[in-house]
Amino acid sequence: LEQKNVIIQRDRYGYGLTVSGDNPVFVLSVREGGAAHRAGINTNDQIIKKKALLKFHNLI
Repeated sequence: LEQKNVIIQRDRYGYGLTVSGDNPVFVLSVREGGAAHRAGINTNDQIIKKKALLKFHNLI
């Protein structure tokens, strides 16, 4: 698993991703061109820490 620290800057459309779950949280979809996409977030990434700093595991 590759771990990356990511800060997503919300834009006027929001964060640009759909998530599911509680602990851990999985990224179900990422809007192309959206804030999460620009930050390098991909579908199936796993959010392992949330608050001011999000950490993602790339599951692919």
